[in-house]
Amino acid sequence: MDCDYKADDDAEEYDYDYIFIRKDVTINGNNHIIDGNNKTRVFMVEDGYSLTLNNLTIINARADSGAGVYLKYNASLTINNVNFINNYAHDQQGAAIYAGLCNIVNVYNSSFINNTALDYGGAIGGSNNDITIVNSTFINNTAKGEFIDYADEWNYGFGGAIHQLESSLTVINSTFRNNSARYGGAISTYYEPSDMVIINSVFIENNAICSGGAIYNYQDGSCNIVDSSFIDNAAGENGGVIYNEDEVLMDILNSSFINNTADVDGGVIFADKTAETSIVNSTFTNNAALTGFGGVIYSQLV
Repeated sequence: MDCDYKADDDAEEYDYDYIFIRKDVTINGNNHIIDGNNKTRVFMVEDGYSLTLNNLTIINARADSGAGVYLKYNASLTINNVNFINNYAHDQQGAAIYAGLCNIVNVYNSSFINNTALDYGGAIGGSNNDITIVNSTFINNTAKGEFIDYADEWNYGFGGAIHQLESSLTVINSTFRNNSARYGGAISTYYEPSDMVIINSVFIENNAICSGGAIYNYQDGSCNIVDSSFIDNAAGENGGVIYNEDEVLMDILNSSFINNTADVDGGVIFADKTAETSIVNSTFTNNAALTGFGGVIYSQLV
């Protein structure tokens, strides 16, 4: 790229004015900006093709899902030094990136700032994927959730930064700060085989309105945390840092948990009666369950 691009003021989301990728493509942005102008998606990668983005900023994209990049079946995405800022998925998930099904996503040296999705994954959403994130930052991303009128209740709102269903997620040397959701302020995973590995990463001031201030794991997945720090995360209900439910397996090694809070149970970790947790050589300082039990860990009895 040799200049910035901005969507026309009269662009419409369903006019399909965005960029379709129908072969393997590499784009070197040369630090330029693509601006969706709060009108349209930027990239759609068709089935089986790959897109590589380098040195680029994507801002103000808007779509139902995947406003920045939408990956169709078996497509792949590699990004290096790419910024996703102020993008919006107004109907479902993944304001920056939606990895639809059986995708490979590799994220290096990139940032995700102020992205918002209605239901899942403020920055990145999807299912049945293999996702690797290295040396990247996630700041002020949100999965809002929505009020269901007929049920008279709030629903959805999983994974302020990332939500993945039946996927493999690896996070290395990355920072998650001030992300928010109803469940899993930074990350949420759902269903077997959702396997998550977090190495040498930092989670600061993430917030869940309900449970899992930083991380929410549900049903038959695994989560391994190594050499990582969790500071000032909070949950309005259970699990100030981590909420595990329904046969989730968790191993924590050489990690620290400081000043995290849950309004009810489990200032750091809430584990239901089927979850298994192993903790080795880790420290817990000034964590609290404000009105319930387990200032550090709350584990339900079998």
